[in-house]
Parts: sequence; C-alpha cells; structure tokens
Amino acid sequence: MYEYQDPAALKDGSRYVAPRVWSSSTLRMDETSVSTEVTAVTEWPRFEPSVRWTGFDHPYLLAGYAAPEADRVEKHTSAGDGRDRPKGLMRTESGVSDRRVQVGGRRGGQTVVATSGRRTTMTATRRCCRRLTTGFNKVVDLGWFAFIGRPLLWLLQKFREFAGNWGVSIILLTVVVKLLTLYWTTRSMRSMKAMAALAPQMKALQTQVRRRQAAPAGRDDGVYKEHGVNR
Repeated sequence: MYEYQDPAALKDGSRYVAPRVWSSSTLRMDETSVSTEVTAVTEWPRFEPSVRWTGFDHPYLLAGYAAPEADRVEKHTSAGDGRDRPKGLMRTESGVSDRRVQVGGRRGGQTVVATSGRRTTMTATRRCCRRLTTGFNKVVDLGWFAFIGRPLLWLLQKFREFAGNWGVSIILLTVVVKLLTLYWTTRSMRSMKAMAALAPQMKALQTQVRRRQAAPAGRDDGVYKEHGVNR
C-alpha cells in the first residue's frame, strides 16, 4: 500500500488545528493506535511485529486493511528519501494469507480493505463484516468529551440506518438532544426571565448604594433570594 505526503505540509498546522496530512498508522494487538509522520518513517522505517490493521491515517480519511484474527501479521513502513523513491512516498508492507480480498468490507471476504472517510469506514466495516472485528473505529478521536461523543455518534449512526439520509439523521439527533436537555433549558430561561423582571429593583438598589457611598452587605443577594432567583 502506498500514500504520498509532502513533508513540507507538516508545518501547515497550528496549536489548535492539526495539519491535514497523511501519517503511517497501525492498531497494535493491545488496542493501541500508533501514528507516525512521514519524516519519522523516512529517517527510520517502522516495524510492528503483530497488528490488527495497518495503513495510512488522515484527519478526515483512512486507507487501511485488516486481516482476520487468525492472520495477525507483522508490517513494515518506510518512506522515500528522494533517491530510491520520491521524497514523501510512504509504503506499507504486510503479509497476509492467500485469501480473497474485499474492498469496503463486502460479505464473504476474509481480508478487509477500507478506503473512505474515517467515520464512514467505521460504520461500513462494522455493518458489512459482522464476523470480523477490524478495529478501524479506534482511529476516530473524539477528544476529551468522548464519553459524550461516542453515544451521540452511535445514535447518529442508528438514525442513518433508519432514515437513509445524513441530513435527516442530524435533525433527529438534534431533536433528541433538545428533549433530553429540555428541563435544564427551561429552568435557565425562567431564571433569566425572573432576573430581567428584577432589573428595575436592582437598579434602584444600586442607586441607593451610590448615594450612601457604601453598599449594605448582602442586600442585593437578599432580593434575589426573596424572589427565588439563582444568580
């Protein structure tokens, strides 16, 4: 498997935005996902003794292949330095048994090759190859709020299977989230409305404070408490 990545593009990212570049990626048998930049594999080829899947990872894309559990094999990734191969051309080699290869995870295939959007790949391989655990979903990084993002992503995928359209699925997910947060949204709106109603009283109190050159301790909090409003 080959993929090209210009090493100069690695500088296109920033502190908050990752560069839109390809990396050599692997999921080890211990469920650890490892990604290596093109410059690293140019200087020193990367070897993995046993992997679940291997290929190339991009912030929005994934190109990889996974073998059945009985065919967990080693892999070797290197990149051209401008002499033997064009600089930035990465190559991943992995031995698999002589079995029929299926692209996109169609039924009947033993080895799965996936080239698609990262989230699309995750759902397609899981739906089409129920007997094969590819581990492609490990490449999806939802950040610090993964404990919230993963259930929402799962629900979005279920809506997609039901509706057959991503737009409709997003609308349905939005409705569900709104319903789940309706109680807290209503409380917040009521509190804001009550605070707006108390604005004239608070303004009058502030005027009195300025006139006396000293604010009575806790008096403004007492007004809020009297009307059952939380600041």
